[in-house]
Amino acid sequence: MKKNPWLRFFLSYLFVFLFTAVSLVIIFLLILGNASKEEAGNANNRYAHTVVKTFDNMLRNIEQAIIQETLTNSDLQSFYDHTGTNDIYSNYLLYSRFRDLTSSINGIDSIYLYRTSDQKVMSDSYLLDLADFEDKEFVTSRMKQPNLNSWSSPRSYSSIKGGQSRQVVSLVKGIPFGTAQQGLLVVNLFLPYLQNELAEIGQSDLHYAYFTDPAGKPVFRSLESYNSDRVQIQSELTDWSLHSGLKNTKFGGFLSIISFFWIIFIALVLIFGIALLVYVFRRNYKPIDTITNRIQQYVYNDKYRYEGDQFAFIDSSIEKLILQSQHHEAQAAKDLIWKKSTLLRDFVTGTMNSVQAETKQELLEEQLLERFKAAPRSCLVLLIEVDAYNIFLQTYNERDQLLLRFALQSAVSEMSSHYSNSIWIEWLSGSCLCNLIALDEAEPNSLDTILQMCEEWRNWVEGYLKFTITVGVGEPVPALSHLPYSYETALDMLDIKATLGSNKVISQKNLSQQPTAVIYEQLAAIRSMIHYIKTGKELWKNEFRSIFAEIKARHSSRKAIVNMADYLHYHLTKEISGLPEDIAVYWNHILLPELEEALKYFASSDELERDIFTALCDISEKINIRRESSPHYQNIGAIQAYISAHLADPNLSLNQISEYFQLSPSHFSALFKEVMNEKFIDYLTRIRIEAATRLLVTTNASIQDIGLQVGYVHSFSFIRVFKKWTGTTPGEYRKTKESG
Repeated sequence: MKKNPWLRFFLSYLFVFLFTAVSLVIIFLLILGNASKEEAGNANNRYAHTVVKTFDNMLRNIEQAIIQETLTNSDLQSFYDHTGTNDIYSNYLLYSRFRDLTSSINGIDSIYLYRTSDQKVMSDSYLLDLADFEDKEFVTSRMKQPNLNSWSSPRSYSSIKGGQSRQVVSLVKGIPFGTAQQGLLVVNLFLPYLQNELAEIGQSDLHYAYFTDPAGKPVFRSLESYNSDRVQIQSELTDWSLHSGLKNTKFGGFLSIISFFWIIFIALVLIFGIALLVYVFRRNYKPIDTITNRIQQYVYNDKYRYEGDQFAFIDSSIEKLILQSQHHEAQAAKDLIWKKSTLLRDFVTGTMNSVQAETKQELLEEQLLERFKAAPRSCLVLLIEVDAYNIFLQTYNERDQLLLRFALQSAVSEMSSHYSNSIWIEWLSGSCLCNLIALDEAEPNSLDTILQMCEEWRNWVEGYLKFTITVGVGEPVPALSHLPYSYETALDMLDIKATLGSNKVISQKNLSQQPTAVIYEQLAAIRSMIHYIKTGKELWKNEFRSIFAEIKARHSSRKAIVNMADYLHYHLTKEISGLPEDIAVYWNHILLPELEEALKYFASSDELERDIFTALCDISEKINIRRESSPHYQNIGAIQAYISAHLADPNLSLNQISEYFQLSPSHFSALFKEVMNEKFIDYLTRIRIEAATRLLVTTNASIQDIGLQVGYVHSFSFIRVFKKWTGTTPGEYRKTKESG
């Protein structure tokens, strides 16, 4: 044994190997039969789920196509809204769309709509009353139960009386969805088509599948009948159940026939495995001897010398290797100091990885406490940002940029050393330098000292470098764990640079008030300004100046200014889209891209105000030139005067005015829209509401009297229109103005 150590280990493992192998063979033979049956059942279950899912997906695709058509087809919505009842063209479009859907979506037999308001039914070829519709019983039953499943059971359907009936499955959708208050949309699918699809989806030599309705009756006719269903699955989309099983129930008998051959085969494998194990174990044990000899050559301590037990010797050698590795790890830990700067950056910005946060926190606090040279004190973050950074990148090449950043960091570090409170200085990005400051709690004016230091930085950069900086001063925090808050407040200060201007030191202390976002009243002012531009009134300039004056007064952040400008661009683009094509093209392809470019790179609100004002003046001039070039421009004054004189007349209408000016109503409406850039009814409603707002503020007349003065006989009509136009009732409007 001592001369053959491998044989000792081999015999000790051989018994375990044989016992385990024989036990596994016996267990394998016992459970093989049941496993085969279970596997067949599982396979059938997977097959059934696949068939149901695929079949449901096919129906769901059809349903989604119909839903999308319902949501996007304006003619269809007009039909239910009863706005297009007598519009032959709209009905024709619906007929055509139904035929397109029938031809483009496989399996659709027919489509028809039912409208509850007048009990009309529209199919792909006619419009008739429900009473004359052959399928009225189905429509009536679904209207009584609008919450039933969207997919019906197979049924007979005939579109006309006396016509040939067809077997179909119907998709029913209430309009609006889920309520059926306006009516129904019914899509009929050929039952033979669905049967063919199921046959194609469920094609298998081993399995069968068929659907039954809630009553247990087969949905499709089958040429074969099976009585050994193994799986029954409820469809998620319909009320149908899928039944599935194996066509050949004697499939598992094959395994019992060949079980004897399995035993012979396994026995041969075991014999071969033992022989191979002897060969491999003896062959592979040689490297252990080699390892033992090689370790012996490099170990000189008697404590680790080989004394007969090779594995014990290898174990002791590995133990020594671990001790040496621990020594090297301790040495490598000393080299981690340079990494602390990167870790500190994560700490200040609050972006530490959650997995490594605890380790990073320990390293950071160890470094910061050493720099504090005492217990942790209050601290804050200063962010120094290069102004007009896009111009900085365009002006200097990469080498010069690195030199200028180094000069700025060195200057900040040098001047900060005179105050003995700078802990760490590092670039967070190409344009932003971070300086972490510890406050001296014994000095009450330490924050003023910090601001003085920041002013020195700013003055030095302005005097010696060819660019300027803005310093954002974060709020002091009591502990290192709160540094991300100070960092966020410093970022907020830099964000206000858009309204306060660049080349400044910005802190909460030197702000007259807290920065706020653009208030919602400015959105109303923007809409009013755009209306003035459309109608050619110079009042838009006053509205524009008041909007930006409010922005500056509130010290709005850059984000708030961008949101306001985006809203202005969106609303103006929407309004201009209704103007003549040449004006819309000029705005969308020339002015709007210029404004979007200015919005990306503006350095101050004054710069953005100048760019937007120039663009608005340009588009306003285009609109006015187009209006004044109209041959009817001279007549519009008389029309406006007539409307103002008869504003209190409740019968004032398009027909009355067109008759007075001896024009047809359609011609007058087109003339008015061309010159005024708004519809006559919108213009009349607007000036009535504007007159009403003036009366609400300047008089004590009742709501009803004011409504009569502006042409509304009924007070509830006046209140409804006033609220729709202004967003508030007349009474609330008067109270708001009186309190303001």
